[in-house]
Amino acid sequence: NNTALGYEAMRFATSTDENTAIGYQALRMNSGATANNSGGGNTAVGNSALTANTSGSFNTALGNSALFVNTIGTSNTALGDSTLFSNTSGSSNTAIGQDTLFNNISGNFNTAIGYQAGSNVTTGYDNIFLGHDENVGGDAITTGGNNIGMGYNIKFPSISTNNMLNIGN
Repeated sequence: NNTALGYEAMRFATSTDENTAIGYQALRMNSGATANNSGGGNTAVGNSALTANTSGSFNTALGNSALFVNTIGTSNTALGDSTLFSNTSGSSNTAIGQDTLFNNISGNFNTAIGYQAGSNVTTGYDNIFLGHDENVGGDAITTGGNNIGMGYNIKFPSISTNNMLNIGN
């Protein structure tokens, strides 16, 4: 019960179910001999969306290279070009806007809305970033948790800041 439309869409799917892949290499999955490729309930629309997924399930990737390297992350929503691009195992993240949460690898429960919002986060958790270019460069959160930043290009005291509200610009 899978739907695939596009060159190499779901090419290496083996034991998957309830996936929708539309676009060049959408949900292509891992081609390795030991690849599990059992992720189910995913939706990938766009060139190379969710292309490296193996066992990640219930992800939604809409946009060119959205959730590009995700392998085992689950329940992520990525809307926009290169959103959650570097995510491999992070789960329950929501990224809306080009390059949002771009460098997230294993951070969980993050929400970022706006162009490049939260793009420096790598392993941070439970953060909310709202605003254009937010958390980019300078002292931007990478590993911190439970933060809220709203406004243009918000910075925090350190890359590992926890439990802070920053409203500005």
